[in-house]
Amino acid sequence: AYQMHIDGLFNADPHPGNILVQINSKDGAPPVATPVLLDWGLAKIMDDDKRLAFAQLVWTAHDKDFIGMLDAFVNMGLKLNREDPLTDMSNIRFMFRDTSPPDEARKDFQREIKKMEKNDERLMRETGRKTPVDALPGDLLFFARVTDLMQGMGSRMRVRAPYLG
Repeated sequence: AYQMHIDGLFNADPHPGNILVQINSKDGAPPVATPVLLDWGLAKIMDDDKRLAFAQLVWTAHDKDFIGMLDAFVNMGLKLNREDPLTDMSNIRFMFRDTSPPDEARKDFQREIKKMEKNDERLMRETGRKTPVDALPGDLLFFARVTDLMQGMGSRMRVRAPYLG
């Protein structure tokens, strides 16, 4: 979050193979562990407008602010071909779900996938389209990738961490 929302430069590939822990100790002081991110091949620089749009998306998901969420979609360049804010909010809140242990995370993920598949089937019946997305900003893919990787690492380490607070 700090990299994305404060620095505007973030590593979009923070899996365990790209993280090194450096141990520093000085003159008898206790050692200090510092994470070092390796492989900046999937780095992304976001301008202020994009950072604000993504911050708005997170905040509106936290607040369950449907109008703000739709506004955040516009500000980040996400274009949908249907209006279904309830499904959109559900999907966004799932993306920002709290981390949980592997068994629980797996069950939650499988339940959510089934729900998404039903929504996709309904969309196909109603509109003849397979996807509700007309334009997907690349920045959103990086953002979703990092969020998903962090979810996975938190689950693997059996850490319960609130995403939306």
